[in-house]
Amino acid sequence: MRLPSHADKDTPVGYAGLGTRVHDSGMTTRTGKITKAGRRDLRVALVEAANVVVSSNPHWKAELARLEPRLGRNRAIVAIARHLLELVWSVLMRRQPYRGFSHERIAYKYLTWSWQMDEEARDGLTRQQFARYYLMKLGIGHDLTRIALDRETSASDRQ
Repeated sequence: MRLPSHADKDTPVGYAGLGTRVHDSGMTTRTGKITKAGRRDLRVALVEAANVVVSSNPHWKAELARLEPRLGRNRAIVAIARHLLELVWSVLMRRQPYRGFSHERIAYKYLTWSWQMDEEARDGLTRQQFARYYLMKLGIGHDLTRIALDRETSASDRQ
């Protein structure tokens, strides 16, 4: 990922326009709304992703429940979008997989992804081989004996 030369290399928050406005005067500091100075399309995509993740992931659902009473739903979603951007940036810069999901969940996602592809798109691999291949590329899931989302079943299948 390559940012323009004027973008801050440490964080893409300013580039996306998700940073807060800061008003300083003497000893008083107030923060306001987001700057919206960056890429609108990136901001929109992150807010959409935040709306999806709060309905599907328990961690982000709890984060929304924590922020919503104080900020309101829309501002809480924007705050979560900013956290997601920082998380994605961290994963890309460290070149390490996101460790917030269990190996079973990642394997299940690869398996469901393989069901949407034909054999040619999977390079001749079966659906299970496709999921195993990408798990190996990530360096995870060596101890999985089967791919299932059912947490009780998949946790007991580990050896």
